[in-house]
Amino acid sequence: MQKTPTATSHTSGTHNTPKLVLMVVFDGAIATDIAGPLDIFASASLMKNEQLPTYQVEIVSLHGGLVTTWPTNIQMMSKPFSEFENKAIDTLLIAGGAHKSSVIENQPLIDSIREAAQRARRIASICTGTFALAQAGLLDERSATTHWNWAEQLQERYPKIKVQPDAIYKKDGKLYSSAGMTAGIDLALALTEEDLGRETALKIAQYSVMFLKRPGGQSQFSSVLSYQKSDDARMIALQEWILANLQQNLSVDRMAEFLNMAPRTFARFFKQNVGTSPAKYVEEMRLNTARQYIENPQTSINEVVRRCGFENGEKMRRSFIRNLGISPQDYRNRFCSSQL
Repeated sequence: MQKTPTATSHTSGTHNTPKLVLMVVFDGAIATDIAGPLDIFASASLMKNEQLPTYQVEIVSLHGGLVTTWPTNIQMMSKPFSEFENKAIDTLLIAGGAHKSSVIENQPLIDSIREAAQRARRIASICTGTFALAQAGLLDERSATTHWNWAEQLQERYPKIKVQPDAIYKKDGKLYSSAGMTAGIDLALALTEEDLGRETALKIAQYSVMFLKRPGGQSQFSSVLSYQKSDDARMIALQEWILANLQQNLSVDRMAEFLNMAPRTFARFFKQNVGTSPAKYVEEMRLNTARQYIENPQTSINEVVRRCGFENGEKMRRSFIRNLGISPQDYRNRFCSSQL
C-alpha cells in the first residue's frame, strides 16, 4: 500500500521541485482572497529568474469544476481534493467568503480541509476562511485573526481560540490567519519571505506596489467605536450633547451635571448603558471625529486638534497610536481624500 505523506515526512521542496500551494475555494469565495495571494507566490520565480517555478499554485474545491465567486460572480476552475490526496502539501490556503455558514456547515469540505492539513507544512486562512479552520478544530488554544467585522463572532462561536482582532495576519506554529481580502496578500508575502528571504520578498513587494510589511493593524480600517447602543433617552441625549461639544472639557463631573446625577452614580449608570467608561467613550468619539476631519485635505492637523477637543497635538497623536497603531499624519497620508 502506498504510504500517504505526512507533515513530519514532508519536505518543503528541493531545488528542482516546486513547492505545492493549494488554495481551497467554494461557491461564494471572494475572488481577491484567491487570486491575490496566489499571484504573490507565482511572482516569486519571476523575481528569482528561475527556469522552474518556485511554487506550484493550484485551486482546489471539494469536487472540482467551476466555482462562482462573490460578489463579482467571476467563475474560476478548480481541481478536486482527490487529485492531491497522496501528495505532500507545502502550503494549504483557505479562501474567505461572505457566506461562511455554507462552508462551516459543509462537513465533507471541513473533513477534506482537516485531512489535507495533516499533510501540509503550514496552513493559512484569508479573511473568514479562519472560520473553516476553526470548524475543523485546527485553531483550538491558538492565536488567530480574521476580518475585523467578524472577529467578535469568531470569538463567540469558538471560545477556545485566542482571537487577535487588530492583527493584519497572525502566526501560531504552522497555523497562519489573516484579515480581510488584501491582508491575504500581506500574508502571502510574509510566507514567501520565510521561504526565500527578505531580498526576494522585497522585490515581490516592489513589483506588486505594496508594503513588505504594512504599518499598523486592522484598527486603522475599522471603526474604533466599541460602545453598545443605549435605549435610555437620557443616555441618548447625553451622547448627542457630547458629540456637539467635543471642544469642551468633558469631565465626568461635567457629564454627570448634564444628567443631574452625582459623579459616582453617573459613572455606574454610564458603564451599565454603554459598556465602557465615560472617559474611554469621549476619547473614541474624539478619535472617530478626528479621522473624518483628517480625511479632508482642507483641514489642518492643528484645526483637527481644536475641533475635536484634544488638549494638544501630542495628546491626539498618542490617542491615534494607542488605538490605531499609526500617527495622525500617517493616517492622512493613507486615507486623505484627494483629487487626481
